[in-house]
Amino acid sequence: TVANAEGLRAADIGKNTSTSDPFTQVKVGKTSQKTKIIKKNLDPVWNESFVFETNNWRDEQVDVEVYDHDMMSKNDKLGMTFFRLGEIGVSADGKAKGGSYDLQGPQAQGKINMAYSVHKERPKLTGGVFPGHNGHLKTPTVSTSGGKVGGDADVDGDVDVEGKKRGGFG
Repeated sequence: TVANAEGLRAADIGKNTSTSDPFTQVKVGKTSQKTKIIKKNLDPVWNESFVFETNNWRDEQVDVEVYDHDMMSKNDKLGMTFFRLGEIGVSADGKAKGGSYDLQGPQAQGKINMAYSVHKERPKLTGGVFPGHNGHLKTPTVSTSGGKVGGDADVDGDVDVEGKKRGGFG
């Protein structure tokens, strides 16, 4: 789940405003999914979940990129981070883990907060609340069964949104 970002760089500098229209792209393997665009916001809340399928989840890299949406030109990259699920203590027990990641890259500023879980089989699909956030939030699932998995899994109360910062650039 891409929960929110904090302290993003203003990429749209105007006469009366300095802001961004951020969205996030998450890539696992060859599959990429995007959040909605939040207009004129440097602290966006997405609370959006995605499901990715993989047969080798421990070694699979998760790439997270935050962009400023532009209508008339190329989207501006606000920052990125990446990690491997096997390196951050996620296990295939379906329990959610979370983390706060500093954005990396040229002119990057701010951080992104996320939660994730891994399931060997199709998870029970129920909603949950992400601790530390007021909005309703579900956690993404990564299927290792090779079968199709859809929806979201329950987030238990053990999510650590103040997790270790990981990732990097270049």
